[in-house]
Amino acid sequence: MKRLLCTMLVIVLCFSSFCIVSKGDCIIDEYVSQLIEIDESFFSDSNLELIDHTEDSLVSPLGSAKLIQFYEDTLYKGYCIIVEDAIVEFSSNLSPYTLTTLSTPESQYYYDFANYGLIDSSFVLCIDSAGNALFDDLQTELVPIADGINGIITGVSPQLQLSSNCIAAALANVMWYWNSHGWSSLAPNGFSSLRSNLHSRFSSLGFANNNVPTVANQYGATCSPRVWFSSNVYWTTSPTYVFYEIDAGYPCMLGYAAGDTSQGLTYSTTVGHMTMCFGYYYVGNQLYVTLADGHSSGTKTKIWCIYNDCTISVRPYSL
Repeated sequence: MKRLLCTMLVIVLCFSSFCIVSKGDCIIDEYVSQLIEIDESFFSDSNLELIDHTEDSLVSPLGSAKLIQFYEDTLYKGYCIIVEDAIVEFSSNLSPYTLTTLSTPESQYYYDFANYGLIDSSFVLCIDSAGNALFDDLQTELVPIADGINGIITGVSPQLQLSSNCIAAALANVMWYWNSHGWSSLAPNGFSSLRSNLHSRFSSLGFANNNVPTVANQYGATCSPRVWFSSNVYWTTSPTYVFYEIDAGYPCMLGYAAGDTSQGLTYSTTVGHMTMCFGYYYVGNQLYVTLADGHSSGTKTKIWCIYNDCTISVRPYSL
C-alpha cells in the first residue's frame, strides 16, 4: 500500500554503524534506514546486503526530487520518492513511472504530492498510480510546464473534516498548523478537540465565512497563553490575497462556491466548501493551489477557478 508522509516530517536518524553493501559500495543508507524506521516490514524479507537501487530525477514544484527504486538481485522490492532529502512517499508496488507505457526516452518524470506525470517537450501528461493517462478532468489534462514556481508552505499536516462543518474544519486546520509552529497553546488536546470546539462556536454564531474572525479570536481568548488573530474576509475571485498570505508565510482559508462539479473544479452543486490553502504555483499560465480540504488526509492540488470566491486571512499574534 502506498504511504504518503508530510513533507516536513524530516526524520533525523543516526545509524553510524549501519551500512548496506551492494556490489562493494555503501549506497543510500540513510533512506533505507528511514524506510525501516517508518515501516519495519518494508525490507523484512530481504537480505540487505543484496539490496541495489536505481535513481531518477523528478521535475517537481516542491523542490529537489528523485525516484529511488530498490532491487534484491533482480527482484523488485519497491520505491520511494524523496523531496528535499525527505521521504514523502513509498510503496512495495511498482512505481507509476515504471508501470506506464506512455514514456519515451526523451520523457522526464514529474511529481507533485502523489500526482505523477511525464514531461514531453513543454507539456505534462499526468498518469495515475497504475501508469495510465488521465484526461478526465482539467486538473490532469496536458498543461504547460512552468518556467518558475511560487510558494508552498511546508510542515502542513492536513486533517479531516469528518462530521464537522467545513468552515470549522478549515479554521481548525489553520490553527493546527500554527500549533506546531510557535503557538502550542492552540491545540493542547489534539485536533479533534480543536475542531469540535470551533464547530460549537460556529454553531452558535452561524456557519458563515464572515464569522471566522470572531470565532478565531473567541477561541484564542480561551488559550493559555492567549492567542490573538488578525483576520480578514475577502470576497473576491482574484488570487491576490492568497498570494499575499502565502508569500508572507501564512496559510489562509480558501472558499469554493457551489457549481458544476463535472470537471473537478469545485466540491458541490448545491453548497459551498471551505478549505485551508497553504501554497500556490504556476504550470505555464495556469495557477494551482495546494489545499487541506478536509476530505483528504493528504494534500489536494486544484486549479484556481471561478468558484474560488472567498479568501480569509488568519494570522496569530501575541501582545
